[in-house]
Amino acid sequence: MTQSSIPTRVAHGGHDDNRYFGYSTFAELLGDETYTGLNVMAVAGRRVDRASREMLDDLAVITTVADPRIWPLKLTRVVASYGGTLAAFAAGQLCMEGDLIGPWSTRFAAELWAELRNAIDDDCADDTRVQAEMTSLLARRKRLVGYGVPFQAHDKRFFALRQRVEQRGLQGGPHWRLQEAFSRRVEAERGLGPNILAGASALLLDLGFSVAETPALMTFLAQHNFAANAIEGARQAPAVLRSLPVDTATYVGEPPRESPRAIAARRGADSPSVAPVTG
Repeated sequence: MTQSSIPTRVAHGGHDDNRYFGYSTFAELLGDETYTGLNVMAVAGRRVDRASREMLDDLAVITTVADPRIWPLKLTRVVASYGGTLAAFAAGQLCMEGDLIGPWSTRFAAELWAELRNAIDDDCADDTRVQAEMTSLLARRKRLVGYGVPFQAHDKRFFALRQRVEQRGLQGGPHWRLQEAFSRRVEAERGLGPNILAGASALLLDLGFSVAETPALMTFLAQHNFAANAIEGARQAPAVLRSLPVDTATYVGEPPRESPRAIAARRGADSPSVAPVTG
C-alpha cells in the first residue's frame, strides 16, 4: 500500500498566520516565546515555562567555548577556509553525531543517570542502596562519559553550572542529586571530576527531557560556537588551512604510478622518428 500523505505536528503555513506545533505564530508565540523556547519545541514538541527557558539560556552561556583550536571547531575553520559559511557550519555538526566528543555525546552521560535511577527504582533517599548500585555501575563501566577534561584539573563549566543550578533552586532534582553523589565516588576512586556533560545531562533530565532529547538540546544550545567560527573563518579564508606544509608530512608507501597515457607518451617520445614515405 502506497502512503499518500505524511502526517506532521511541526507546522502549518497559512495565508494570515502560521502555526508551530499547534500554536499561532503571531497570536500565541510572538511576544511570549523565545528563540531558546522555539528550539525546545523543535526537539520536544512542547513549550516549557519561563524558568526552564532561563536555565537553558544559562546553560548556553556556560557552554560557550568557541576557541577554534578545539576539535570539532577546528574542522569548522578548515572547511571555512574555502570561503563557504554554511558548508563549514554543517561540517562541524556532521562530525559529532554518535561520537564521544561535542554536545551530541550528552546522550551517553544521560544514559548513565537513567540506568542508575532505574536500578534504584527512584528511591534516591536510600543511601545504602544508592551506594551499592554505584559500586555495581563503576564495576561495569570502565569508561565514563561526563568525567575528566583534557589538559585541565577540572571543568570550570561544570562549577559554573552547579552555581546556577543552586541559585535557581534546582539542586534537589533526583538526577542532579545522583550526579553529585556519583561524582564524589568517581573523584575519590578514579581521580576524575565531572565535566559539563555530567551536569548538563542530569539537569536536562530533571527539567523533564528524555535521554534521546538531551543531545539535540545541547547541540542547539551550542550553535553559536560553530556559527562564530564558520563566519569568521569564511571571511578570512586563509590559504594556510587548505594544505599542509610539505615539510610536515612524510610519505611512506609504494612509489607513485604512471598512468597508461603517460607511459605511452614517454615511449612515443623515446621512439626514433620515421620519415614519411612519399611517392
